[in-house]
Amino acid sequence: MASKFRKHVQKFHRDFDGFLGHLIGKSPHFSSILEKKPDQLKPENFNKFTYSKLKHFQSFRLLPVYQRQTLATCDLKVYQDLFVYTFILENIPKGSKILELGGGNSRIIDCLKNEYEFWNLDKLEGQGHGPKSAMHTERYMLVRDYIGNFSPELPERYFDFVYSISVIEHFSTDESVMKNIIDDQQRLLKNHAYCLHCADALLFQDHLWFHPIIDQLSSKIDGIKAETDFDKITSDSELWTIPKYAYYTRWFPITKKRLTAFGQPFSINLFWKTIP
Repeated sequence: MASKFRKHVQKFHRDFDGFLGHLIGKSPHFSSILEKKPDQLKPENFNKFTYSKLKHFQSFRLLPVYQRQTLATCDLKVYQDLFVYTFILENIPKGSKILELGGGNSRIIDCLKNEYEFWNLDKLEGQGHGPKSAMHTERYMLVRDYIGNFSPELPERYFDFVYSISVIEHFSTDESVMKNIIDDQQRLLKNHAYCLHCADALLFQDHLWFHPIIDQLSSKIDGIKAETDFDKITSDSELWTIPKYAYYTRWFPITKKRLTAFGQPFSINLFWKTIP
């Protein structure tokens, strides 16, 4: 019952955000601006997508739940959801076996579960302000555990695609825990499978903050595509960080810090393909 109420509240917030963005911010709804340049988000050109950029929105497929969202008001998870949704539709064949880490009540799974074999790994303990119960669990497998615990419920070398959305930043920074998380992911992926993570990061005037597991992944996995260079990211005129409206209506009640003190949220996107 709580999950159902939460979903209705989230829909109300999305619709209200879209209304304000369109009316006051003079920003068009996503239904009129997305999919202008489809078929762009590919493994071979992922170096163009390693962190959030404004022009990415033109390449995104329209996830139905976000059709009334606008660039003036949308939150970081909107960008990340659209990113993963687009990657799946353009690169993962129908019927493939897909695992979402920490999906909660996943918008991706809810939309695509009839076309793929979806699994959701989430202990549903509310970590990172996530849900404590799953609203709908039909037509996908829910495993109540965390990545890094080597759950026997998850078959080894089984998945064609593993991904996460706004999850990495909540991982422990303990060295042994991070190693287990990396090893567990590699255990689950088939040969020639894909892995994609959209991770929250913060931009300050003189540095970036991102979870140290990103550096761990980059050093341990051959061929990973990621970007964490401060100068490159901050000098990019296309860098997209969440609008002030999204921060002060969604993040500020939790952080209790002004945007300049907390850091500007944006997305670092990591991708790799397993090699036999």
